[in-house]
Amino acid sequence: MKKVILLLTIFLFLFNLTPVWGQESVPELLETREDLLGTHYGLAVSNSQIATTQMLDGDTQRCVSKFDYDNGWSWQDFGAAKVPGTYYATMMGNNIVPDQMNDSSFIVAILDTLYHYDYYGNKSVFKIIDIPFETLPLDIRVSRVHNGMYIVTALAKNYSQTYVCVISSYKQEISSFVVNDRVWDADFDYNGNLIITREGPYGINSSVGTILQSLRLDGSVNWEKTFPDYASSHVSIGWNNRSLYFAGIRYGVDRMYYFGKELYADNGSELWSAEWDGGYDFFPSIDVREVLSLPYGLIIIGSATVQGQTNPNYCKPIIVRMNNPYGQGQVTAVYWFPYQGGFTNAEFGKDNQLFVTGGYRLNNQGHSAVFKFRIAGITTEVKELPGVPSNFELSQNYPNPFNPSTKINFSIPESNTVTIKVYDALGKEVATLVDKEMVAGNYSVDFDGSNLASGIYLYQLKVKDFVQSRKMVLIK
Repeated sequence: MKKVILLLTIFLFLFNLTPVWGQESVPELLETREDLLGTHYGLAVSNSQIATTQMLDGDTQRCVSKFDYDNGWSWQDFGAAKVPGTYYATMMGNNIVPDQMNDSSFIVAILDTLYHYDYYGNKSVFKIIDIPFETLPLDIRVSRVHNGMYIVTALAKNYSQTYVCVISSYKQEISSFVVNDRVWDADFDYNGNLIITREGPYGINSSVGTILQSLRLDGSVNWEKTFPDYASSHVSIGWNNRSLYFAGIRYGVDRMYYFGKELYADNGSELWSAEWDGGYDFFPSIDVREVLSLPYGLIIIGSATVQGQTNPNYCKPIIVRMNNPYGQGQVTAVYWFPYQGGFTNAEFGKDNQLFVTGGYRLNNQGHSAVFKFRIAGITTEVKELPGVPSNFELSQNYPNPFNPSTKINFSIPESNTVTIKVYDALGKEVATLVDKEMVAGNYSVDFDGSNLASGIYLYQLKVKDFVQSRKMVLIK
């Protein structure tokens, strides 16, 4: 019997390929930087550099700084904008992302304007966002799937509406629309639809209830899910099995819980979920500020009440790891920072490094810092975006031959009107797959030949003077 158990243990050890965090893999704090005054609230990490934005006082005066991995702070810009009364909205958002066209530059949102900062800290206007109502400062997110796009959101000052705008790296406005609620977070899914979390069904500016929506670029709804007991929610698009991760806070009878879910991006159906309350016996204070996705799981950054504390407002910065190692969601590691405070934003860097902004109190003194962690025992999937393609290209469809559908990939190095049409062997047009203005990037389109006869077909990409054709075979 012992031999059977031993063999079974060895088998599970060798063939369980799902990465799992044990307590030995809790993040290791490598470095804390406190070189600048002010509260760090925005964070962007490129392949070699980190940039942050800071709040210098309660009126959200902003500044920008940058340092590389090895040589400290390389430039600072204190050309700040003063926006009275927006402390809460600013601290909930993110206003800086890497420039997708240049790894050494960053895009920063200040008030209603996107600014470009080059390697040396020189600032220029990237784009002014024309918003039809008075708003709080802009938030900005970079597309993690479709290169060449940024998602910009602006919350109305009365918290009743959110302006959503998609901007290309070429400063073109791809789409814009208004959501009649507060939008907490936004991202793209694997095929270019928007995924947003917005205020839930209990009314404008309520603290309870969240709606998760998949939107087309014109703002129309693909699908939506309502979570009446969930609040302050965030979205992080997963990169395995076409899924997304959704995390936040769930309200219980006498306590609150962190929760994390993996959902199927095509329809929002749940794959797994996990919860964690730390074993509290009173109503704790929990705040989810950032969610990062890994293969087979997610990381939640925020703060939580310390177990045993009588003051529910006494929180510590925390990192919670959730995944699905054995067919059901589990919390597999929890990291507590030793002092009172909270983590605000997080991004992965190279070599399994995790960068986090946050604040803490020590000896009755407030500290704001950028923390660098190492994540041992797991390969982080750093979401590096591919560069803008240098050439037009129409790839061979796959599968080929096909029955009844196939996929066609193509690349365009500049923004222009793109058409892809399908012709039969006699040259008769049988389908138009694409006919619209598109920004530079790599794309994919599906072709369904269910209504066509077996045979050889020609598909053609046309952009300005560029024309390329390929053959495909439909066999039924």
